[in-house]
Amino acid sequence: MDFKKQVLKRIYLCRHGETVAKGTYTGTRDVSLSDEGKKQVCKLSELLSHYQIDICYSSPLKRCIQTHVVLGGDYQMIINEQLREVDFGRWEGKTFQQIYVEDRELVDDWIANDLEFTFPDGESIEHFISRLRLFHKKLISDPHQNILIISHGGVIRFLICLLLDIPLKFYHKLDIKESGLAVIHGLSDDYWLCSLNNAF
Repeated sequence: MDFKKQVLKRIYLCRHGETVAKGTYTGTRDVSLSDEGKKQVCKLSELLSHYQIDICYSSPLKRCIQTHVVLGGDYQMIINEQLREVDFGRWEGKTFQQIYVEDRELVDDWIANDLEFTFPDGESIEHFISRLRLFHKKLISDPHQNILIISHGGVIRFLICLLLDIPLKFYHKLDIKESGLAVIHGLSDDYWLCSLNNAF
């Protein structure tokens, strides 16, 4: 393989900043960034200003759009529905303590069988992963060299696993901070993690 003829692809995975609903399962609820979240993103913008970005893909949810606005940058931003956070159903807006009191058996099932779980009145993890696989396929075939993705903790965990060929059952071992930045480089189909949680 002639590595000299290959173009290095750089993928920047950015989680939105802290929200006004911090501490609860937010999922598809369309909440705003908190004042602290905006400060976090301002700090991240200083770091990103040193990188070239060719294009940005963002979740359609408000906290990600606001993150993009604070980041600024002279590049095209495209909304992608596949980058939404998982739908937690009736658990949205509640703390872990609340749902454990209300749905203890379901929570225990989630912990024991997380990749096969369906959130009550919400999305199945299987469906969540299937839409992220579609985005992953689009991402690795994207002709742009420097790609910024603004999304959510769950989305970024699974995308890192998909890009690095890490078994999906280990997704929870990745701690993605609010406004944290994961940097992944790739040549052809070979991707590697360069840094995680910069500027949170």
